[in-house]
Amino acid sequence: MPKFVIHDEIAEMMGVPRNISEQINRFIDDINPPSDFEAYNIEERVPFGKGKRKVSIRVLYWNVLGFKSKDGCLHDRCKDYKIIRMDLKWMLETGRIEYIKPYFLHFIVDYINDRGMPNETASDVVNIWEKRRGCKYTIPDTESYLKEVLDFVINNSKIIDEIVHPFKDAGVDEGYITKM
Repeated sequence: MPKFVIHDEIAEMMGVPRNISEQINRFIDDINPPSDFEAYNIEERVPFGKGKRKVSIRVLYWNVLGFKSKDGCLHDRCKDYKIIRMDLKWMLETGRIEYIKPYFLHFIVDYINDRGMPNETASDVVNIWEKRRGCKYTIPDTESYLKEVLDFVINNSKIIDEIVHPFKDAGVDEGYITKM
């Protein structure tokens, strides 16, 4: 996962205000999320199994499914399309439309970072992501936002590549740089 400043820089290129990008970063990685997102994590109820029992998102993913990370956060919302769909539904229902694009962008930038293949551009990675995950991550009324984000990344793939993987063309191991 790239640092939040990378997410913020790319979101800013897309016209997303920094405060919204920062909120989305904290929300997606469950790191001191804004209070309204925090309340949603705890209060939203997820049907569990075939029974009538309902549990919060955190209880379900931390305790029941064992997705608790070492820092106790739901890192990348567990990259679970069910949670992502619930998040999008919540954003639509609460009128937080301005959060939808940076929400999708965060996951796509993470995927570009995680792939990091020497011969793949951000545009190549977007095409792979879209085929593997894209349609699973949308709900009605959010498809156009995802398309806008994908088009933005494809149209700016060279710049995004340079931001996410600044040493890729130099053949330098980025892991070594970050350890220094």
